[in-house]
Amino acid sequence: MSHNMFTNAFLPFFIGLFLVSCQANSQTAPAAEEAPATAPPAKAEPYKNVNASQFGQLMEDSETVVLDIRTPGEIAQGKIAGAVEMDFYQPDFQEKIRQLDKSKTYLVYCRSGGRSRSACQMMEQEGFPRLYNLNGGYLEWAAANQKN
Repeated sequence: MSHNMFTNAFLPFFIGLFLVSCQANSQTAPAAEEAPATAPPAKAEPYKNVNASQFGQLMEDSETVVLDIRTPGEIAQGKIAGAVEMDFYQPDFQEKIRQLDKSKTYLVYCRSGGRSRSACQMMEQEGFPRLYNLNGGYLEWAAANQKN
């Protein structure tokens, strides 16, 4: 009789434990089966952040386009010679981006580097393969290129 009491008391516990265990295995097993044998290669950074010196070196390549995405008021305070002006805040900015030649390398800058990072991200989404962002923007460029 004591054996029967033991079975009656613990049998539901063991059945429940078994069911929980099976349910947990059924939820994790398919994910393990669907996982690739090798991890996919990490996606390359869509653009590179460069300092003023590196930016200047990149400008020497004839296939590069320097893109100044500041406002006209900011540009009036100075700009990098030869830069193409395209105001980031204009409503047609993304449409103008789409019209650019994707075979070129783009060196993008703004006042301090924030908008140019966003522009590089937008350009990467549009399929531009070679993008460089000037860390610190025009402020960094001007400081690095001051004539003492």
